[in-house]
Amino acid sequence: MPIYIYYHDYSFFRLEHYREYLIYNIPSLRYLDFEKIKTKDRELANSTMENFNENDD
Repeated sequence: MPIYIYYHDYSFFRLEHYREYLIYNIPSLRYLDFEKIKTKDRELANSTMENFNENDD
């Protein structure tokens, strides 16, 4: 079942990398802010969050 999330107007989600964060942490997510999540979006999310986690150590 597709999952849809629309957060575009919430100030919290204007933070840098919010899109990558949600895509990375909700693998079943199919649409975000009315845009279909594509393979390249998932690849970017994985790369961004892995780099973010490495820098957090």
